[in-house]
Amino acid sequence: MQGVRIVIMGPSLRTLAVVVAALCCWVAGAAGQQRKPKPPDPDQFRCWFLGATIVEFGYYDPFLPNDLSIQGHLEFQCSTTTGPPTRSIARDRPSGRAKGHRIEISFSTGLGGDYDPRSMTGTGTDRLLYNLYRDSACTQIWGDGTRGTSTLVGDAGGDEVTHTVFIYGRMPAGQNVTGGAFFDVIVMTIDF
Repeated sequence: MQGVRIVIMGPSLRTLAVVVAALCCWVAGAAGQQRKPKPPDPDQFRCWFLGATIVEFGYYDPFLPNDLSIQGHLEFQCSTTTGPPTRSIARDRPSGRAKGHRIEISFSTGLGGDYDPRSMTGTGTDRLLYNLYRDSACTQIWGDGTRGTSTLVGDAGGDEVTHTVFIYGRMPAGQNVTGGAFFDVIVMTIDF
């Protein structure tokens, strides 16, 4: 039996640009330059993932007759304010300003380079096949909208509201692989 862990990482390039800009401003302020803070641009909109998302398949037994199915989740927020808030601010000041903004969440192929199926790397040349889905019936492969995959498209909802989205995974039964740990890295992107 073996343990399997998929690490799903972010943030998107748009969110990363916001984080880098905030870091540069903090460093400039630390150098002793006094600047009056700019008021938030009410038309500026951004989204970010809350923490790293880990989806674990647990232990896979190649001798069991059924596929291994799991459920995980990711969390994100969107805002028209100055950036990712602290959790206390997120709870205390929700508003409707982010409503009407379209968002799209996509997943990369992972290290295997293909969506159907994705593969985890293990010891030696062994690969463990699996996939991630948007639906519990495991019919909609979560990808970038190409090659038969789908993305999550929706409304951002209220300002600084935490959204939880479920991820479903399935690993086919009967894969003859050497015991050990297997992993893959999926990049999640949120476009807004």
